[in-house]
Amino acid sequence: MQCERSLRALSYIFHGWAQYTGKRKFHFGKPDNRVLPIIEFEKLALFWCRLWQNLWRIDGARDERAHATRPKMDTQKLITFPPPFVIERAKHGKRPQRYDGIEKPVTLAEILCGLQDLGIRYFDIHPFVEAGTAYPNHYKTEVHPTLPPERRSQLLEGFSGAEVKCLDDIDNVVRRLGTSEIRALGTHEDLQETMRDIELEFDVIVTDLVPLAVSRIANGQPFLDVAQDILEYADEAYKKSCADRKEDYESAYGLFLNDTKDALVRAAFSRSQVEASAIFDSAQMNAVALRAEQARAVGKVLAAVAYFRDHSDERSQPRSSKAREMKHAWDEGISGFGKHNILGFPSELDGVYVGSSSQLRPAIRDRFLEVLSGFHR
Repeated sequence: MQCERSLRALSYIFHGWAQYTGKRKFHFGKPDNRVLPIIEFEKLALFWCRLWQNLWRIDGARDERAHATRPKMDTQKLITFPPPFVIERAKHGKRPQRYDGIEKPVTLAEILCGLQDLGIRYFDIHPFVEAGTAYPNHYKTEVHPTLPPERRSQLLEGFSGAEVKCLDDIDNVVRRLGTSEIRALGTHEDLQETMRDIELEFDVIVTDLVPLAVSRIANGQPFLDVAQDILEYADEAYKKSCADRKEDYESAYGLFLNDTKDALVRAAFSRSQVEASAIFDSAQMNAVALRAEQARAVGKVLAAVAYFRDHSDERSQPRSSKAREMKHAWDEGISGFGKHNILGFPSELDGVYVGSSSQLRPAIRDRFLEVLSGFHR
């Protein structure tokens, strides 16, 4: 029952967002077309879970003794169910998941796709498909609206009056958030949890990826896959720690703080989230942001060098879109090296390799190994 109610509540909020015709922030200037990528959708679900859990803690219909001043418990004035999901870390950050008691936890994306296959459509899930296999958890999976506006209110059948009031108040704010604001609000809740998420990104880099990259480079083997993984994890650490997340989080936080009208929702929100300055202006975050920025620069240069090692014909004249992307990564990474005083690398790609071969110049190879050995927890 808790899961069914939670999915209907999420569907109500999502469809309010999808059916909204007013202005909201575009990510990189691109319209959202009433569609949420699965990552942003699960961030919305994370935020709702935190908020609803605190609504339940404040005014949940759990025990008559918790409301001893009431002559009789009136569940219409209470929150009648908690979120049934566990909030567990997946590849990057946290995801709402459920355990079936036997296998690994099942993600919200997998739950919704499974229900959709059975004909139960709270959302219209477009899973990423490759070689005939659907991958609900892939970042290219999308969540589309499935209900017409006139049927949206049916999702609230059976909810208490207090729950309907809270959902309408939450909906009134969420519908005005852009996708990047939704992602920021779901990703961050306080300094401690944000720092923990960032440190977990670095744990993977330091423990798993750097030793593999060092081994490949030292032995003259291809290393594009591991270089791209280092860049991916470093980029996640950068996003979670730096100012671009602050801008999105700050605007979303401010909208909720200023525009929620229900006292219960405001109280739950104050327990669920802290203001942006408490996360992003701390000395701890400033230090880890600098570290993430350096790691991102290393990841960009490493990925570009690995790519052009295997595609020597495009070093001087990038033709494919991937080559142009990697050349841009090189330029940005080398600029970052200059900013962070990482010396010993040429300004042009031609200075990295021995002629037109895939072999790195010994001095550049040794310098890469030295820089990578400097990664630490």
